Amino acid sequence: MLKIQNHYKLCQKPVGVKGWRVDFCGERTEHYEIKLEHDHLSSIKVYLERQKSLHIGGKSVYRFYDENFKATIQSVTIDYIVDINNLLKSLDKFTH
Repeated sequence: MLKIQNHYKLCQKPVGVKGWRVDFCGERTEHYEIKLEHDHLSSIKVYLERQKSLHIGGKSVYRFYDENFKATIQSVTIDYIVDINNLLKSLDKFTH
């Protein structure tokens, strides 16, 4: 099960360069709920699953889901998101 240490430290971190920021990051049983805010655009909710999935090539990944809990093509490995900047880069892909 994915455990992001100090996930609350994501709050108010900038996401990309277009004015987005993390407004909320909450830990739930099955996923992390992340709310992205912008001063002039509607907010975006993204969910990061806590159970790993097997990816092509046998690597374990964690998938992102959109606001409707529909799986997206975006996923990350634990090695990648250990760096908070990489997690923020992954979230930036949802703001386009």
